[in-house]
Amino acid sequence: MPQMFPVYLVVYYFFFIIILFVSYYKFYWYLSNSDESNESLTDLSQLYVSTDEKLNFKKK
Repeated sequence: MPQMFPVYLVVYYFFFIIILFVSYYKFYWYLSNSDESNESLTDLSQLYVSTDEKLNFKKK
């Protein structure tokens, strides 16, 4: 039992660090995108529309 307890803690800290990094990078990406004027968002929407049109064209 004393040997199992440190391993349990290590696994917990490992998952905690992973979740922390993922949330940090998502928050940083959100901040970097919100600083710009919606250009990146419109580019993404236009890219989505163009790929959607290509898919519809392939279906026809």
